[in-house]
Amino acid sequence: MRVIKKIESKRITRDSDIKKAADQVAKEMNLKRNVSRGWIWRWKKANGITYRIPTKVGRKTKDTDDDIKAMETYEAQLEEIHLQMVDPSTIWNMDQTSVALQNPYRKTLALKGSNDVPIIQPPGDRENMTVLLMVAADGTKHPAVIVFKGAKKTGVLSTNVMKKLLIPENVIVKSNRKGWWTNDFDLVYLKEAFPVSDTQVTQILLRDQCKAHLSQESADLLEERCVHQVLIPKGKTGDKQPLDVGVNGPFKAIMRRNYHEWMDHQTAVAKSGYLKKPSRQDFVDFVSAAWNEVSPLIIESSFVKAGVLPEPTYMLADYVPDGNAPFEFDFSE
Repeated sequence: MRVIKKIESKRITRDSDIKKAADQVAKEMNLKRNVSRGWIWRWKKANGITYRIPTKVGRKTKDTDDDIKAMETYEAQLEEIHLQMVDPSTIWNMDQTSVALQNPYRKTLALKGSNDVPIIQPPGDRENMTVLLMVAADGTKHPAVIVFKGAKKTGVLSTNVMKKLLIPENVIVKSNRKGWWTNDFDLVYLKEAFPVSDTQVTQILLRDQCKAHLSQESADLLEERCVHQVLIPKGKTGDKQPLDVGVNGPFKAIMRRNYHEWMDHQTAVAKSGYLKKPSRQDFVDFVSAAWNEVSPLIIESSFVKAGVLPEPTYMLADYVPDGNAPFEFDFSE
């Protein structure tokens, strides 16, 4: 019970604490016994206790009244989309995700009894780049946008560096001092993603409440282009944002696989004896190949799982209206 109480008090608890508590109980009861490792193992098994990695304190577990109201509003907007049978090709989700520049696995196979487990993968602190993805509910993909960290002095990649990069059609490369998605990037991207047209069709853009998404400039620009921005409630993107639900995970998994395939075929070694780090061109190729491999079916399924679509598009085909007539929306309620 003493060990259980310590665990419940959220303090770090080790096998040595179990031994200490058992020795103390034995002393109080005038028992002479040696608490062995085997006894500790059996005690932990009987009480359902094992070693775990501590987790960080996350968001609040109980929703406030404002949270509940925001969620009700969002669910009402989704219901409006379902009732009007909105063309899935006009429902978009846009999100930025952080991708590790070095994607090593934490463990590797090695011979038993070895004192050292050396590896030659590139060392150093893990650095990240930002990748923006934008998809439609019918599986359409916009080019992925990579935001690299720029030079320390200028804050951007030089013209010479950009000229040397071979950038595929499904990738766009940007840079700034921190490698983050900014409001300026957001405005430029929205203008290109939703160009002004004579036959303007109303579209829907689902986004999280990132600071760059909440600017008045972005809201005005989207309104001018007949794009209704629907903001996903805070703390709910893991369940309600299609990209978080079913796209970012496979995309990053493919990125990691590409990284390790690159390492398997890499022979260039630095003076330190480690493999040379991938170049910017390598990362552009990683992103391009991974984004190309994410299938429309994966994207459609993520919209269904997030509750944006009631069914996959191939099941909705008979219900989607034909023609170019714009849809009417009313999200004021």
